[in-house]
Amino acid sequence: MFFKTYYPNIVENTKQFIIACPHCGNKSIHQIYEFYKGPCIGFIFLNKPLIASKKYYLVCQICNNPSKELTVEQVQSSRGTGTINNEISQTESFEFCKHCGVSIKQNYVFCKKCGARL
Repeated sequence: MFFKTYYPNIVENTKQFIIACPHCGNKSIHQIYEFYKGPCIGFIFLNKPLIASKKYYLVCQICNNPSKELTVEQVQSSRGTGTINNEISQTESFEFCKHCGVSIKQNYVFCKKCGARL
């Protein structure tokens, strides 16, 4: 067993949330990640530690910043598949960034590639 730095992992079999990110301002899908705090003990070849304290956060897929901390009860109640607050439709139209030319959804505030304000 070794001490090792473990990176955040997506919590499997949980619903996704469509909310506005407080960091980038985009309304996008957020997934639940588990972050490991304090000393972590485990084997080098494992992605998850054997002994560690965990905190759960909703993470924006555009800017990769944690937007809201969740409790264990909230994570357990969000088990299953699907999307909560599904306001982004599949037929949504796209725009192009003036700076880099990447296609983006209309409700985005910042470009996900170059970061320019739209």
